[in-house]
Amino acid sequence: MSSSKLSIRVIGPDRVIYEGQAASIQYPGGDGLYGILPSHAPMITTVEPGLLRIKDETGHEEIIVLARGFVSISNNEIE
Repeated sequence: MSSSKLSIRVIGPDRVIYEGQAASIQYPGGDGLYGILPSHAPMITTVEPGLLRIKDETGHEEIIVLARGFVSISNNEIE
């Protein structure tokens, strides 16, 4: 995969809520707001209730309301 895009999967209790590519994402974590760009270091963090903002290369933004959970980031793949 190109290092200029993130591959995103948002998984709910019973289905995949969103699947696609993005230039950046932003989400609320346990210790603040996280902003993720391509080539981010691998990590696992908690997610707090709030908004997930998924932005593509044109600047278009998808917004998804989140509950508590976790995020795994590795090799430009985010789940």
